[in-house]
Amino acid sequence: MDGQEGSWADDAEEEEFNELTDGQLKIRALGLLLIGTLVVTIFADPMVDTINVFAKSINVKPFFISCVVTPIASNASEIIAGFLFA
Repeated sequence: MDGQEGSWADDAEEEEFNELTDGQLKIRALGLLLIGTLVVTIFADPMVDTINVFAKSINVKPFFISCVVTPIASNASEIIAGFLFA
């Protein structure tokens, strides 16, 4: 592997986007936004329920879990990488 595979894939994807008209790009972007919104809508309620149950089980306010612990957990890989490469 010479590291060119990722570059080739990026070039192919860029060429695919260059072949689309502005209208097609807008429709594709809108579709991706709608899919993302649907995924967030599906998973948001169970996530809130899980945070509340977890907070009650460890006797901590749900606000603390949702505003402090959850962002740290979701960015754990970036935090670890920051410590390793700093």
